[in-house]
Amino acid sequence: MTFSQIKGQDKIIERLETAIRQGNISHAYILEGEDSHTAALLAAAFSTALQCEKGGLPPCHDCLPCRQAETGNNPDTIRVTHEKPGVISVDNIREQVVNDILIKPFYSRHKIYVVPEAEKMNPQAQNALLKTLEEPPEYAVVLLLTKNAESLLPTILSRCQILRLAETEEELSSLRAEAVRLLKTTGDPRMSLVTDTIRVLKEEKENIPAFLNLMTLWYRDLLLLKSAELKEELYFRDELAFLQKEAEGSGYEALSEKLSAIEKAKEQINANVSLETVMELLYFNISQ
Repeated sequence: MTFSQIKGQDKIIERLETAIRQGNISHAYILEGEDSHTAALLAAAFSTALQCEKGGLPPCHDCLPCRQAETGNNPDTIRVTHEKPGVISVDNIREQVVNDILIKPFYSRHKIYVVPEAEKMNPQAQNALLKTLEEPPEYAVVLLLTKNAESLLPTILSRCQILRLAETEEELSSLRAEAVRLLKTTGDPRMSLVTDTIRVLKEEKENIPAFLNLMTLWYRDLLLLKSAELKEELYFRDELAFLQKEAEGSGYEALSEKLSAIEKAKEQINANVSLETVMELLYFNISQ
């Protein structure tokens, strides 16, 4: 996951990338917005960049932390979970954050704690987290994802960088729907099925990179399901039933080959190969 794969959040991305380049990383961030999927993607991209061994942007994708991030298995990224759907309890925060945060990172410069649905922390949980935010270890970064930052204690808000997501664009929603339509037909080798996609992309050529990134996210979701069943972190979570079936019938090598085919398509687009040629070849490759 990289920032280039996320559309419509340029201001947030610019702030996070500037912090990385300048080495000025805050110990706590709040990502606030109704689109929990995009908030999770921003957290994943930020975590990957922070933990890359080579540093800089974009992450190298070759080092151990980068490879672990691709499958959701980096031990230095802790995603806080909770058994009760309506509340994050003080025990959840103590066990997964407070009691763990003093253990130094295994591989990376940073140890990152991601708290989805942070608005569900009860007052006791927030107070427990507050004590950690007051004196965090140098390597620790806490990412609070929430739809309502005002539900958090003012003392927590005062210790966090607050980043508010821009509303999800209607254009991206339409592009996402087109990507899903195409990707759900890849078992059918008929090239006629890609014709409508080519027409859509030719009308809005600036959306071609975003469309290919959506395809990448689709296969990333399949890898996540195969490796760790991380359903909450799926970008296409609304297609969970279909993705689970696809993941069961797909091997790691085949999924990696499809991701490589998408990367090749991006290179061809940048080299001004015709859209028809690129998309037809790509559809053929991912249909195998």
